[in-house]
Parts: sequence; C-alpha cells; structure tokens
Amino acid sequence: KKDTISLEDELRFVENYFHLIKIRHGEAVHLHISVDKADKQKGIPPVTLQLLIENAIKHNIASVKQPLSISVASAEDGFIIVKNNLQRININYPGTGLGLTNITNRYQLLEGINPEVFESNTEFTVKLPLLNF
Repeated sequence: KKDTISLEDELRFVENYFHLIKIRHGEAVHLHISVDKADKQKGIPPVTLQLLIENAIKHNIASVKQPLSISVASAEDGFIIVKNNLQRININYPGTGLGLTNITNRYQLLEGINPEVFESNTEFTVKLPLLNF
C-alpha cells in the first residue's frame, strides 16, 4: 500500500520471486543483479522489477538451449537498468502493454517522469529513475 519502497526491499522481493521462477523454469532463465549499495537506499514504485521480469518471461523464449538472461544493474545519474536478451516467442500473441503502461503511469503520478524503453534486435532495456524519499 506504499507508493514508493526502497530498492533494497524491492530487490529482496525479486530474489524471493525469482526463486519461484527457477522452480518452474530451471536453468532456462538467469537473473544477474549488480546494484550499488547507495542505490539500494533510493526508492522505486513497488513491484516494478517483478513486472519487468514477468514481461521478459512472457514475451521471450526461455529454454536450456536458448536461456533468457535478465539483469538489474546500477547506471549513472541515479538510474537502474533492467535488461534482457531479446528472443521473441514466434506465436501470434499480442501483448497488451499494460505492464509497461502501469510502470510509466506510476512514475508519472509520483514524480512526473518516465522510464526509458529501448529495444534492439538483441536486447530489451528499461531505464528506471530511482526516487528520493
């Protein structure tokens, strides 16, 4: 019920959530977290990282032969980067865009800022602003 939680709390939640993902997907999905200690004390809207991880799994092939790699890392100027290798599922399954829209709307309401989304042929990246609270 909080608008913002510490990145440290969000990462703790993600590690627990990812444990469940590993039970389901095994070695088909990898998560690497590399976040600066100072960044962990900044804020983020709750469940933001979980939504991005869910999106990556939902929209990409994840197999032992083609593992899905997801990373969460500190970036310059008070941002974190959530990135995954892009290997889209080849079925006619249009996404609703609600996950990214939800995250963008929460950042707009809280700070009037937007996360940045980048897509290349090989990677999908979301650059999230860290919030002071």
